[in-house]
Amino acid sequence: MPLVEKNDVNIGESTTHSVHLPKKYHDRPYISSCAINRVYPEYPNRAKILNVEGKVIVQYDVNARGKVDNICILSAVPPGIFEESIRSAMRRWVYESNKPEKKLIITFKFCLNSVKIFSDY
Repeated sequence: MPLVEKNDVNIGESTTHSVHLPKKYHDRPYISSCAINRVYPEYPNRAKILNVEGKVIVQYDVNARGKVDNICILSAVPPGIFEESIRSAMRRWVYESNKPEKKLIITFKFCLNSVKIFSDY
């Protein structure tokens, strides 16, 4: 059974653009690689103008160099609005080297006028 990392990310308009996350939680499988830096996706201008909020679930791998590979959008509501912003940000994420992982999952929630939060569970 592959290890799965579950995170929720709320994307709003006014916060910092990177975060370091702890990885040890007793209620989920141990993840051997650790996120060193994650860049938040930008809230797309088109979505701001249209007052659109959304939720995107993404599966991805971390390679031996600590870079994100194989970004796969599992679900996007609404479709076609937030995906490119997420891919662009995730390509800049950095994990520990020599600790590859497969099929990690993260959920991004884009909310107007809210704070961006990463939370593991």
